[in-house]
Amino acid sequence: MEHASTLRIVPPRKKPREGHKQVLDEAVCRRSGRLNIQLPTGYGKTYAAAAVFRALYEAGEVNRMLYLVPTVGQLTQFVNDGAGDFLDAGLEGVVPFDIAYSGAQAIRRHRENRNFVFAATIQAVVSGATGLAVKELLQSGRWLVVVDEHHHYGIDKTWGRAVLEMPHHMLLPMSATPDRYKSDGAFGAPDIRIPYLRAVDEKAVKKLELHSYEYRVDAVTVNGEPVTFTTSTLADEVGSADPNAIDEYIVRKKLRWSPKYISPLLSIPAERLLARRGGYPLQMIVGGMGCLHARMVCDQFRSMFGDLLRVDWVGTGPHGRSDAENESIILKLCPPKVDGIRRPQDVKLDVLVHVGMAGEGLDSVFVSEVVHLNPANINNQNNQENGRAARRIPGAPEALQTAYINVDSSSPYAKWPGRKIMRVFDEPDDSPPEDEGSHEVAVEAGPREPSELPEEPYIIIADCQLVNIDKGDPEVKGCAQAMLQAGNWDPAFLDDPNHWIWERALELRRRELRERANNLEGMSVLNQLRQTLNSAVGSTAAVGARVSAQGRFERSLVGDMKKRIYSEMRKRFGRRVEDADEAELRQRYQWVRSLHSSLLAEGLPTWLR
Repeated sequence: MEHASTLRIVPPRKKPREGHKQVLDEAVCRRSGRLNIQLPTGYGKTYAAAAVFRALYEAGEVNRMLYLVPTVGQLTQFVNDGAGDFLDAGLEGVVPFDIAYSGAQAIRRHRENRNFVFAATIQAVVSGATGLAVKELLQSGRWLVVVDEHHHYGIDKTWGRAVLEMPHHMLLPMSATPDRYKSDGAFGAPDIRIPYLRAVDEKAVKKLELHSYEYRVDAVTVNGEPVTFTTSTLADEVGSADPNAIDEYIVRKKLRWSPKYISPLLSIPAERLLARRGGYPLQMIVGGMGCLHARMVCDQFRSMFGDLLRVDWVGTGPHGRSDAENESIILKLCPPKVDGIRRPQDVKLDVLVHVGMAGEGLDSVFVSEVVHLNPANINNQNNQENGRAARRIPGAPEALQTAYINVDSSSPYAKWPGRKIMRVFDEPDDSPPEDEGSHEVAVEAGPREPSELPEEPYIIIADCQLVNIDKGDPEVKGCAQAMLQAGNWDPAFLDDPNHWIWERALELRRRELRERANNLEGMSVLNQLRQTLNSAVGSTAAVGARVSAQGRFERSLVGDMKKRIYSEMRKRFGRRVEDADEAELRQRYQWVRSLHSSLLAEGLPTWLR
């Protein structure tokens, strides 16, 4: 077989790991057919796919690759970083082409030998023009079809059937997670499986440790009703852990998240992150319960660590952000590679609060803390989120090659404390994972109709008390050691988990965190009122833009409307929002609410045209 002249076999920039060698040996031995592999998050699945393509290309078995992913984010990352991954594997001249960008152009480039690797989301392949383009592409050439994150593909589901029906020379399904529940996966059990602990022994991934925290939250609603809950009991009352369901519950019950609710659970990992950085931009990802919650967490984090850590949030749905905003923020956390690596100087975000958007496919390197503020059940989605901390930091000392998972003690993960958490990647529980399925869901079409703003900018002040931290918490352990030294007591007391020294150390830690939370109470009221007012202005500006344009409108029109509303507000109230007290913030909210209602009923006032 004659190879295209624009592809060149070159010395690999990276050495294959032992698991990669096993995959390559098996691929070359089989030469065709199907090879199902399971490699841990951070081990290098994309590198494995590139190395298999290089080996089979050199052997004259294949000359094209189709790379299928489940999300647009993973597609963007592969297209942006793919050339470097293939150079790492020893193949120069590969520029991945996104078929959805132009199916006709993809076909032309394939026929003219200008591109050799093509990529698409599986959703695009099973519907519309992209699927037709893929079908045409596969009519010629000898194809290696790579299916990334194949655990989403059921054998009787659309995605699984679509791939199995594709003509190919070799099929390479890859995943970092265990088999689908009840073994209904489209590609069968893995032929090669590398356990996480083996990857740790190879120093291919970070060591992981889990710490659990127990909290009791005493809150008061705007109606004066006392409420006590934990992360899990709140989800039980809502009836679901779904972020949109929790958001709607909060709105319906006229509650607002308070910074005091989660300050201890965030402050402990944040302090540890700052203490360990040592010149590297160590990062934290935080799983929120919903978009309203995520926004509040950002405000609270900024009030506590705004001068030390850069923080932002992402999420979708009615209370979320646009796709463009989400993508821009994630790129700050996980910038494109340069010469095959993610450079520390390119990192522009330290803490990402997310709602279901920092899981599989996010090729993060510097994440050293993962915090679950949501009810963290053991499932593929949460395992993938924990896996964002798995990749080793190139060139960093071994002390930084450990990451921490932080959960509420009600989480099933709490039963896997310390380094036992690493076994969860290879020993899933027996219940059906909540996120299982092919993710083949319908996309809501059309804009949401605007609704009235709530009557009042309700807030809630919650008192969050730390009930317990597992004995691995460094602050509690350090306090216990200090007390033993001060009292000249036997250090062996630390080996007894029931010794009174632990309860005393925990009480001191609780007191410290309680005092810090109390200092936030006054700030909490004003911050929540400002946040609610700004959100109301944004909603009102969107309604104004829609009324003005009488249909579709440019995003810039919303920004222009917001400027006009804030300018009019300044004329009416005489000073900036940042300088307003609680009473005035409530007055401003009522003015914005009245404007919002009049826009829906009467159209634009003169000053807003």
